[in-house]
Amino acid sequence: MNAIELLKKDHQEVSGLFEEYEGTGEGAASRKEELFGKIKSELDVHAAIEEEIFYPAAKQAPKGETKDLVLEAFEEHKEIKTLLGELEAMDAEDERFDAKMTLLKEDVEHHVEEEEGELFPKVQKALGRDRLEDLGRQMESRQQSLAGGREQAEAAEAEEVGGGAPSPRRRVRRAAVPRSSARASGRTRSSRSRGRGRSRSRR
Repeated sequence: MNAIELLKKDHQEVSGLFEEYEGTGEGAASRKEELFGKIKSELDVHAAIEEEIFYPAAKQAPKGETKDLVLEAFEEHKEIKTLLGELEAMDAEDERFDAKMTLLKEDVEHHVEEEEGELFPKVQKALGRDRLEDLGRQMESRQQSLAGGREQAEAAEAEEVGGGAPSPRRRVRRAAVPRSSARASGRTRSSRSRGRGRSRSRR
């Protein structure tokens, strides 16, 4: 699986989790926390492999065609991480939780739209099949490493509390992965404002 195929697969999985969340009814706080935990875990790992491996490679594409798109993607990641942190600090019974989850979903959908519609085609053309295959192998290995570390942390926590599975909220906190040391600069705009009414024809 090449790098772009892997990232698109992740996008589909997260989209499915958001759909599950939207299908929860009133009074389903524990289920909402569980789904938020899964969404956060997926996004944490996904962001890590993009920031550590995919974006640096994409940014170095010839002629600088992808540089601005990569910088913008870093900024969108920051905004998504901020929302994830706010949600992690809230209880699913909070009346604001659903509204904030909707904002998270909109930001993620906008980010996916820009990546799949603008960044990925340029990267595919610039890097070629062999390079994307190599990146895909690196990203898949890193993804498995991050997921494995999370599972080990959860198992250790379960033993500490007497053999039971960690709560959904605890799973969320254990899911966090180290953020990339890369720092984007340049255009910093609200992804929500970009996602509403912005023309895509500017590039």
